[in-house]
Amino acid sequence: MGQLFISLILGLIISSGLRSEEMKLINVATYGFSDYLKKSIFGGISGLTYDQKKNKIYAVSDDRDEYGKARYYIFDLIQNKNGTWDIKLIDKVETLNPEGKSYQKSDTDYEAIALMPDGNFLISSEGGLDQVPPIYPSFLLYSPEGKWLKNLSIPDAIKGDEKRTYGAYYNRAVESLSFTEDKKYLFFGTEYSLIQDGPRPTSKEGGYIRIYRSELDDKGDLKLGATYVYHLDPVPPVKGLKKSQRRGDNGMTEIFALNKEEFLTLERSSYEDIMENTIKIFKASTAQATDVKELKTLKKAKFTSIKKELIFDLDSVMGNIPKTLHSFNKMEGMTLGPKLSDGSRLVIMASDNDFVYGRDTLFIFLKYTGSGI
Repeated sequence: MGQLFISLILGLIISSGLRSEEMKLINVATYGFSDYLKKSIFGGISGLTYDQKKNKIYAVSDDRDEYGKARYYIFDLIQNKNGTWDIKLIDKVETLNPEGKSYQKSDTDYEAIALMPDGNFLISSEGGLDQVPPIYPSFLLYSPEGKWLKNLSIPDAIKGDEKRTYGAYYNRAVESLSFTEDKKYLFFGTEYSLIQDGPRPTSKEGGYIRIYRSELDDKGDLKLGATYVYHLDPVPPVKGLKKSQRRGDNGMTEIFALNKEEFLTLERSSYEDIMENTIKIFKASTAQATDVKELKTLKKAKFTSIKKELIFDLDSVMGNIPKTLHSFNKMEGMTLGPKLSDGSRLVIMASDNDFVYGRDTLFIFLKYTGSGI
């Protein structure tokens, strides 16, 4: 891998400062800005999924035909003799439109990827709500070769209308997709609250996200089941910021379903004017949550939201990560990897480099010992 890939070994598993012993850091690695595999710019990672049978990671890019065609990457997952982990880029696949041609600029905005039971790929696109006419959020099904197969149904509550009186906020549609490991249920959710459910996140209130649990019907389409409410954290404070720098943001950028009721969520907050991100992983449960499938709006509604518990805060281990990588931590992708020798599971996170020149992609390898595995 040479200059493309740098693995940083952090020694023993680090757990200092964590609120839970369920998630611990193993090591971090970076992948270079230039993709020498096919002479293009590498980056924009917005979603991950893991194929246990092939031991490969698939990473979708949110490039809107600005630096390359709509695509996903394929990585080998490698365990080193010392217990740390590496990835190796082995291929990238261009996804084609229904006519079998390349997508044009702003046709797609991929944010999440899930491996289907039959080996095809389900990819969530935020579309282009800023286009005229708007391109609505969608679920697109592709073959492993990148051939478009069909679109799957997406809730109208997310799709919304042209005037945006309801639906997902611009650039904040479905950022997370995950099947349970038995492939029976698919969980997905938006990054923010929906327009009809509340405002964008602030330092006082994060808002409420609808998380959908669905199944595949006999025709291979999505059949919605229960819908639950996830309380997003407020935008966290950052010391020393001036008022002009406080345009903060917080969203749910990834989900991983552990079983029918439990899942992991990745929340990432950031500030527009500074390179500052807060990355947290929560374990969530719908066991006591209210099914709000029939509610048109969550405003003034009474419900019990999903219970969540913080199990990992990246800030707690940043002292063990080289300072040169601190600005690379815009984490957007997360997936559960293979079982480890002690029965725990590997968790892989990846950052979105926003195609900033020279900014590498950060991969973080974690050990998960909690329930649901």
